[in-house]
Amino acid sequence: MPKNNKIATICIGLTAAILTGCATQNDVLSSKILGSSRGSHSQHTTYQYAAGNRDLKTTIIGNPFNMSKSDFGRQVTQLMQGNDRGINANFVTKPGSSAKVGYHAVMLFNPSLGVSLSRVCSAPENERSSGGTDTLSALLVFCGPTPISAGLASANSVSSISDPKFSKIIEGVTFFMTPIEPPEFDSW
Repeated sequence: MPKNNKIATICIGLTAAILTGCATQNDVLSSKILGSSRGSHSQHTTYQYAAGNRDLKTTIIGNPFNMSKSDFGRQVTQLMQGNDRGINANFVTKPGSSAKVGYHAVMLFNPSLGVSLSRVCSAPENERSSGGTDTLSALLVFCGPTPISAGLASANSVSSISDPKFSKIIEGVTFFMTPIEPPEFDSW
């Protein structure tokens, strides 16, 4: 085979691989940390204090599936359990006496552009979920008097609450919302 044909074959193969990757890219999950609270010792200890091995009131805004609000809230909070970097918050929509007053989490599905984390924390009941796209996004904010930390996760073509992509969204947003404990450095 002449050298030019080998190069053309390789180029066609690479182009096909790239196009195949682009065609399936729409289903790839995306998660990220929001805000500048990463690495802050005070954010981490606040989360431990407020949520460690205790109930954390969790408000769910939006319901992308045709199911009752209580069933949806229960299933979402169940998916959140165990994904907060070992702090072991018990995410619940109706907290018991173990919950620390003044701290809560808000999960907002399909947040509108320009959503204010401060507003999400101070008046979650005034927030609305936007809809009408193929992408399902979840914003999770850990709140005290002000937003402490937040995460965002999304995926395309999520068909139902039992879709594995939905589980990955909830697990990812919970993980990225949880403040990270910064490493401690010994001074020499």
